[in-house]
Amino acid sequence: QKKEALFFLRIHEKKGILELLNSWSIIKPTNWILKIYGPVSDMSYMNEIKKKILQLSLENSVFIFDPVFEYDQKEEVFLNSDCFILPSKSENFGMSIVEALSYGVPVLTTEETPWKILKEIDGGKIIKFSQDNLNSSLKEITSMSNEELIAMGDRGREFLKKNYDINKIILDYIEFYKEVLNKW
Repeated sequence: QKKEALFFLRIHEKKGILELLNSWSIIKPTNWILKIYGPVSDMSYMNEIKKKILQLSLENSVFIFDPVFEYDQKEEVFLNSDCFILPSKSENFGMSIVEALSYGVPVLTTEETPWKILKEIDGGKIIKFSQDNLNSSLKEITSMSNEELIAMGDRGREFLKKNYDINKIILDYIEFYKEVLNKW
C-alpha cells in the first residue's frame, strides 16, 4: 500500500503547490502518492496546477480532490495520511496544521507559518521557503520509516494537547488575570 502525503488547504498561489509539484517530480518518492484537497480561490492557478501535473508526468502519483468539509470525511482523509505538507509562502496561523497535528500526522511546512516549534520538538519538518529546501525536506520525510513518521506525529500531537487544550488555555487566562488583579 502506498503512503499518502496530504495537502488539505485552500488552493492558492501563496500555498506553494507548484513548488511542491516541482519537488515531487524531482524526488519521485517511491511508494508515495500526493493528495491535494481544497476549495479553489483562483481558477487560473488551479489550471496551472493541472497543467504542471501533466507536464511533469505526475498523473499517477498526484491526485486532486474536491474540498471536504464534513467532519467524518475530513477525519478519514487525515487518518489515512502519512504526512501533511504545507509549503506556504505566507500563513497567519495554519488551522490545517492544527488539524494534522490533532490526528498525529507529521507536518512539513515553512518558517512562513508560526509553527517553528515543531522543529524543536521534532514534531515536523520546518524549512525556509525555497525550492531546494523543499526538495531536500520532502526527500527526507518521504524516506522515513512508518515508525519514524508515527513517532514524529505523536510528538506533534502531544505538543498540541499540552499547549492548545481549551482547559489549559482557560486556566492560563485565569492565572494571567489573577496576576493582573494582584498588581492593582
